[in-house]
Amino acid sequence: MTDKPTDVPPPPSASHASLRNRGKRPTLKTIATITGLGVTTVSRALKDGPEIAEETKRKVRQVASEVGYYPDRAGVRLRTGKTNVISLVLNPHDEVVGYGSSVILGLSQVLSSTPYHLVVTPHFLNADPMDSVRYITESGSADGIVFSRTEPMDPRVRYLMEIDFPFVSHGRTELATEHPYHDYDNAEFSRLAARRLIEKGRKRLVLIAPPTAHTYHQHMTRGFADTVREAGVEQVFLSQVDLDSTAEQIRTSIRELVKQGQRPDGFVCGGEISAIALMAGLADAGLKIGEDVDIVAKQTSSIFNHYQPQIDTIYEDLTSTGQELANIILRRLDDSPIASLQTIGTPELRFRTSPSADAASPARHEKTQKSAGAQKGEAKMDGTAQPSESMPSESKPSENKTSKTKSSDTQSASARASSAGKTDEAVKAQITSAKKMLRRNKAKLKASFAHLSDAMKAEIDEIKTTVAAGRPCIPELDFATIRDGMVSDQTRADIRKRGAVVIRGVFDRTQAEDWNEELGAYIDDNGYYEKEVEKRGLDKYFDELASGRPQIFGLYWSKPQIMIRQAETMAATKRFLNGLWDIAGPNGKEFDPDNDYTYADRIRRREPGDKTLGLSPHMDAGSYERWTDPAFQTIYEAVFAGDWQAYDPWNAAERTQTIEYPSPAVCSMFRTFQGWTGLTTQGPDDGTLQLVPSAKAIAYMLLRALQDDVAEDDLCGALPGRALSATEEWHPLLLEGLISIPTVEPGDTVWWHPDVIHAVEDEHNGAGYSNVVYVGASPRCAKNTVYARKQARAFIEGLSAPDFAPENYEVNFKGRATASDLTELGREQMALDTLV
Repeated sequence: MTDKPTDVPPPPSASHASLRNRGKRPTLKTIATITGLGVTTVSRALKDGPEIAEETKRKVRQVASEVGYYPDRAGVRLRTGKTNVISLVLNPHDEVVGYGSSVILGLSQVLSSTPYHLVVTPHFLNADPMDSVRYITESGSADGIVFSRTEPMDPRVRYLMEIDFPFVSHGRTELATEHPYHDYDNAEFSRLAARRLIEKGRKRLVLIAPPTAHTYHQHMTRGFADTVREAGVEQVFLSQVDLDSTAEQIRTSIRELVKQGQRPDGFVCGGEISAIALMAGLADAGLKIGEDVDIVAKQTSSIFNHYQPQIDTIYEDLTSTGQELANIILRRLDDSPIASLQTIGTPELRFRTSPSADAASPARHEKTQKSAGAQKGEAKMDGTAQPSESMPSESKPSENKTSKTKSSDTQSASARASSAGKTDEAVKAQITSAKKMLRRNKAKLKASFAHLSDAMKAEIDEIKTTVAAGRPCIPELDFATIRDGMVSDQTRADIRKRGAVVIRGVFDRTQAEDWNEELGAYIDDNGYYEKEVEKRGLDKYFDELASGRPQIFGLYWSKPQIMIRQAETMAATKRFLNGLWDIAGPNGKEFDPDNDYTYADRIRRREPGDKTLGLSPHMDAGSYERWTDPAFQTIYEAVFAGDWQAYDPWNAAERTQTIEYPSPAVCSMFRTFQGWTGLTTQGPDDGTLQLVPSAKAIAYMLLRALQDDVAEDDLCGALPGRALSATEEWHPLLLEGLISIPTVEPGDTVWWHPDVIHAVEDEHNGAGYSNVVYVGASPRCAKNTVYARKQARAFIEGLSAPDFAPENYEVNFKGRATASDLTELGREQMALDTLV
């Protein structure tokens, strides 16, 4: 008889196995009885205690397995405070075929070798997304949470970070606070898909995108729009449906879209169910896939293998997603640094046989690993250029399903700058496409414009009559009235009508005069004038106006500017201004009216006699994108529908979702008001601000560009990356209403709606300087959070603010403000603490 090896436990007896069926739950004492060991030894062995011999551990584990022993969760919780449960909050949405089963499989595969068990907590689309996470955290029913369908300012993320509860989200947010996530590179998906269609010769492309509420809507739509714009093909907008729409809604919308004429010939679809509905709608319209149209869709299952003709797809591996989410939550439970718990999966091409594109397209695109100290890649919400990893010219297939990198969802800065500067056939084609869509009912638009012109003439006549009579046309009020909550309803109505207001006494006059002197010393002591001559040419906007000494100074971080921005009186002023808006959006509040981010802008110091700084009438918050960007189209939907009376300039819905083209004339933040603080006395003829005080003048400009006397590829001269000009050629009626602001004193502030036409007087014929510090009201929202983080880094290093030319005068300036000069409110407004 041969002895058994000592490292193999004895086989179980029949009595061992029979314990499974006795109706009693096996306990540590059960295992101790069978093995002849003490209960304490059994417990330590199951916990892999280092003091227990390996042979004993194997013996105990085998018996535990045979009798079906599992730790008593209630007991574990009593002893350790842990549940050993991970809860997956699952949205039972059918767009992604097999999402739940695939993610659950991946999660389970990883968790199976740990003490943790997976529990699914359902969450339905019409319920408050906070309900499920609050139930889990307040009941203590799990140690960690996994959830999906993230929003830019997701309340679940904010709540869980505030209470320090372990979680991982499937999808990113735009919150200033970093958090654990795994995401799929949807910007790269839509770029690759659009390129594929363009390579096939398709010229009119449609994207069926995610709902606007979700962060990946921003990623997917921007990747698609950038690629279409660069290639000079048309983007056809399908605004009625998204990936959450029913299959029947999508099928009907596609059928109707094709009937309208000028049909699309290429579709990018972000989901499988929507792609099937799309194929059905195209078939209803008599179009053949592969001949009349082509489709590229996201694939997450094998469903497309059963459809003919087969279409090009780009794969998202949801099982790997589940595995990655499990790995991240486990590492979070082990207190790994959050910065190491952010990963993005890469798209996998599954293109069918076709032109030379197959030979040129890699099987997978990888992104470069960022160092731990690298700036976090952020999905662009503002349309400006920023550094990002550019796609390599020759990509190699990856062995891994998941790319461990915080990738940017924007193209390179140089590519965006090139795109923004286009005024050639690509831009004209985009304008032509947008105008065709917007002018579907030309007769109605013509009649609407005629009616609007009459209404605007009446308003302009009222402005001229008021000014001629010496009465104030731009509303004025004292800050004390705001402070005491005494602003009348009539004053609020006047501000909304005129789109502008002068708020007096926000700062003490003496304080403002001291700041003016301090700014002058800051400029002189640091040799700004000499340095400006060396850097002249970097600023492509004001440089073309300047001759001799500058009147606009590329300074952002002087102490007076910081003091003005972070003052409590300024915060109260901006809360009042934000409160003039209707902040309800399609997915909740569009912005937080009570909290503001700093928007670091420059200063004006205009000398008497200056004739160099005059700025012609214009608007700053975008130019031709006002007609071509989907969010802008939604904002002005009533105007484009021929119902300008229904347009509300103070409705914030979609205002934070717009994409502006980068330019020194364009602000990347959403501002409820543009404005400045006066440091000297100034008024009419002092080379200062002029306004057309009408909040609805934008409606006139929009409809004017859609009239028959404007070329199909022109929008009254609107150009990408430039301010939107009001000119004598196209808008003489509006310019009759251009008036100078009333005289203001040091410490007064002036504010105007972002869609209000404004200008700077051509000449300064006054006796003294007209000096201001520019300040905007930029409330907290996802779009502004993105910019605020970049701006905070610029502040720390003394660089020019991100929206402006990289002159970077202040890097070595004496007396520049630093973090120690910020109050608690100032730090919050600068999003500074999010960078620690």
